[in-house]
Amino acid sequence: MTVRFFILQAHYGSVVDFSNKGLQAAEKAYKRLMQAMELLGSISYDGSDNPDEATEKMVKDQIDACYASMSDDFNTATTLAALFKMAEFINKFYHKQLAIDLISKATFDELVYTFTSFITEVLGLRAEAEGNDDRVSDLVGLLIDLRKTARENKDYATSDQIRDQLSAMGIQLKDEKSGETSFSLA
Repeated sequence: MTVRFFILQAHYGSVVDFSNKGLQAAEKAYKRLMQAMELLGSISYDGSDNPDEATEKMVKDQIDACYASMSDDFNTATTLAALFKMAEFINKFYHKQLAIDLISKATFDELVYTFTSFITEVLGLRAEAEGNDDRVSDLVGLLIDLRKTARENKDYATSDQIRDQLSAMGIQLKDEKSGETSFSLA
């Protein structure tokens, strides 16, 4: 998802400067957008439906900007900019820095629909599954057990091969004095 987000930050016809620093910045921005989406799911409209015209206009302008940007030669960079401005409103509504009743119920519903549909359906961004870490841990645990069995059978070539291949994948094994083996992701 980070790579997808990184590429979406530029217009499809422009050159993309692919770098580690750029990917790290894209990862932070992607996570900020996903966090706003998570917060949006926990906000409910409990306003009096007596909106402030200025706030209502600012939110609607960003909603309109999403559609206008995509209609302007699939300009994902400006679409993302509008989504980040919408994310600012979402954060302010969630943290009660801005009262939700400053916008109408209809505008709130449109904000929810536009924000979520543009992120998930139009741009194809999804929250990365946290459960994958459990599977990785289980898989590495299995390899550690196989390595331990190989060491007990004095098959040091297999033991070293497992350690070296995990290391090449960025998984560092540490043999403890207690006989247990732990790992860390590099």
